[in-house]
Amino acid sequence: MNLAIIIVNFNTARLLKKTLSILIKSKALERKSIIVVDNGEFYKGKRVSLKKILGGLPLVKIKVLVNSENKGFGFACNQGARKTNKKNLLFLNPDCLIQEKDIRQLVEALNSSAKIGIVAPRLFNENQKEQRWSFAAKSNFPFKIFKGKKGKNDRQISTSGNEAVEWVTGACLMVKRKVFLKVNGFDPNFFLYFEDRDFCKRVKKVGYEIVRCLKAKAVHFESQSHISWSKRKKYYYKSQSYFFKKHYGFLIACLIMIFRSPYYIKNVYFSK
Repeated sequence: MNLAIIIVNFNTARLLKKTLSILIKSKALERKSIIVVDNGEFYKGKRVSLKKILGGLPLVKIKVLVNSENKGFGFACNQGARKTNKKNLLFLNPDCLIQEKDIRQLVEALNSSAKIGIVAPRLFNENQKEQRWSFAAKSNFPFKIFKGKKGKNDRQISTSGNEAVEWVTGACLMVKRKVFLKVNGFDPNFFLYFEDRDFCKRVKKVGYEIVRCLKAKAVHFESQSHISWSKRKKYYYKSQSYFFKKHYGFLIACLIMIFRSPYYIKNVYFSK
């Protein structure tokens, strides 16, 4: 498949092991083509060896990169991408399960046109309910920033072919390596959240299309790193502010911060 799969771990070893146990069965994946970037696995406040946790798995297809410092999701994704020269890159969350047949569908869709830069599958939760917030079918500025979700897409869609969209979540995102390099990868200034929307926006800006392959599916468990709700929201709002400042200017970013302030106070200071 000429593909590298890049997974960033932070306190998700249990699900990571399950994800890897599915991926390593693929006969199409080559030696060390699965790159796991470990930002830390902790138990009772102490860091534990991810390699030891994964020791029960055959590691011939897996390369583990261990970071002494967690510099964020985007930084780790870029780090993993630099360790391969494969034609296509699949960025996959450790809490996202995808089968080989669905990966093949993604590769086929990505390579079906020179205009396509990014492709993603349909995402479902563990109850087989589709996560309709995991993409935006069209530009929806200003975003519905007070819901805590990325916006819903409550319309009927086809279940075959490709669907052109504005952005897709980074939970399961495949990109051509040449496109990834053209936009200099993910912006590491996003520690967590919004790095996927920023990445998609820049890919579209240089002339490539973003599509969902509607035949491909993945199961996404979501938010499994045991970070508290208030801390996650703090990361979310910080990245949100940076996103709006970067793409829409300082004034818009300030207005967003003012209007969301009640939600910021509630979610950061009065939520567990």
